[in-house]
Formats: sequence, structure tokens, C-alpha cells
Amino acid sequence: WFLDGPKLPIEFARISGLGSDRSNPGYLSLVIDFVHPWIRDDVQALWNYSTSPSWEDARQDLQRRERTNARDIGAIVLRGGRIAREEPKLPQQLRDHLYPWAAEKGLSAVIWTNLCPNFEDVTNWSYTSDNVLKVLRAEHPTVRIDKERAEQYVGGAPPQVRTVMRSSIETLGLEWAPRPHSNGRETQTGARI
Repeated sequence: WFLDGPKLPIEFARISGLGSDRSNPGYLSLVIDFVHPWIRDDVQALWNYSTSPSWEDARQDLQRRERTNARDIGAIVLRGGRIAREEPKLPQQLRDHLYPWAAEKGLSAVIWTNLCPNFEDVTNWSYTSDNVLKVLRAEHPTVRIDKERAEQYVGGAPPQVRTVMRSSIETLGLEWAPRPHSNGRETQTGARI
């Protein structure tokens, strides 16, 4: 993984893995977050080249790896120094972060997991450090979190992925030691696009 990805508003603002009936324990996952104004917008993302022959194939590969549908995989395609295509239609803030970075790198496309924050929707609680810690401590009446998987995901994120919530989790309530991160092929940890 390359360490010089775009700086984005990334946060542990999604509870993933619950299943449609919420019978599975979930875990906190990183997402691009333009919803919460207090999110740092300078979290360093990691990136890598795809070996796929086209941006469409790269998008399908990521969709399969993430076990999601096409609308949850974002893409911008650049031609002649301009955005030629974007799927889905990007908010201006995301375009402002991704386009200059991709153009500077000379990339023909950027593909990423395009999931939204959902902590508030899933828990019916506001997204605050205190409430995230309560969920991680199993104090929510209906949402269950897989503590081991949450620790692997948060603690296993690359060290430069310093978010407000990660700092709160590590210093205010759950003292998880940072772990070495994988190359991204075995686990789904880290802010990687």
C-alpha cells in the first residue's frame, strides 16, 4: 500500500456486519464522512494500483471483495486531466478531495468503497465518543458488537489513520494497542481506497 493517498474526512462512523436482521454482532468500520462537521478532513488514506484491465473490472473486483452492491462502490474516471465519469454522482466535497490528488498522481480512475456513516441510524443514538464507547462496552439495548473484531479493525488500522474516534477509543475507554496492518488482501482494516 502507498501511504500518500488523498486526505479525506474518514472516521469509524459505520457499524458493519450486523446482517439484515441484526442477528450478527457488528463492528466499527471506517467510512468517508461528510455528515459530521467535527470529523477531521485530513486523515491520510492509503491506496494501491489495481491489476484489473479496466476501471469497470476494478470496480467489480472491489465490489466482490467488499461483498456489497455496485452502488456502494464509487468511481471517478479521468481523461485528458478532467473527470470523464463518476459513479455515483459525487458530492462536491468528495470531488474536491479526490480529483486534484488523482490528477497529480496521473491516475486514470479512482475506485473506493462508498459506504455511508450509519451509527445514528443503527443505534438511534447521536454519534459521539461517549455513545461509541457505550456500544463497544455492550451497553446498547439491541446492538451487539464483536469486541475482538472491533479491536482488530480499530487497532489494526494503519498508524497514520488518526481519527477523532480512534483516539477516543484508545485513550478514553478501550486501550487497544496499535497492531501492524496487513497488506489489505487478508483483512479489511485501514482507510484504504
